[in-house]
Amino acid sequence: TGTGDRVMTSVDGINWNTQNSSEDNSWLCIAWSPELMLFAVGASQTYSANSIMTSPDGINWTTRSTDQNNSWNTICWSPELSLFATVAQSPGTTSAIATSPDGITWTLRTSRNVSWQKIIWVSNLNLFIKIGLSTTTSISTSPDGINWTARTTPNVNWYGITYSNTLNLLVAVSNSTTTNKIMTST
Repeated sequence: TGTGDRVMTSVDGINWNTQNSSEDNSWLCIAWSPELMLFAVGASQTYSANSIMTSPDGINWTTRSTDQNNSWNTICWSPELSLFATVAQSPGTTSAIATSPDGITWTLRTSRNVSWQKIIWVSNLNLFIKIGLSTTTSISTSPDGINWTARTTPNVNWYGITYSNTLNLLVAVSNSTTTNKIMTST
C-alpha cells in the first residue's frame, strides 16, 4: 500500500490537498473518464506490473495491473470507444500499449518497440495517435486502440502532439537539433 503524498486534489485550483496513492510509484500521467466517473493514472520509471491506479474521487486509489513491467508514459480516454489507452516510454518488448474499457482490466497490445511519448484521442478523426522517439515511423494511428498503422515522419524525437478542433489540425513538436522541430497534419 502506498504511503507517499503522490496525488493532490483541488476543488478550485488554488488550494491543494495531498492524497495517498495506492503504490509509491513515480506517477506521470492522468486521464479522466466522465462516462465511467473514473481517474486513471500511469507510472513512469517504475517497471512494475502494478503501474496503473484508478480512483472514482481522486482521494481513494486502487492499484491495477497490466501484467507487464512497463514504464507507462501517457494515458488518454476515448469517449466514442469507451476506452482508456496508455503507451510505454521504455517497453522493452512489443507490448508497448495497453487498453481498458473500465480502468480495471488492462489488455496489452502489440506495437513496435518505440519509446512512445504521448497518446491522444482525436474525436473529429476517430483516431488514437501516438508519437515517439527517433525512428522514421515515430507516429502511429489507430481507430480502435488495437490495430495500429505506422506513419512516416522525420527521424527525430517527437514529444508532444495536440489537435485543434477550430483549425482541424494536428501539431507535433520535437526537441531535435535539426530543422524538423514541428510537423502538422490534417
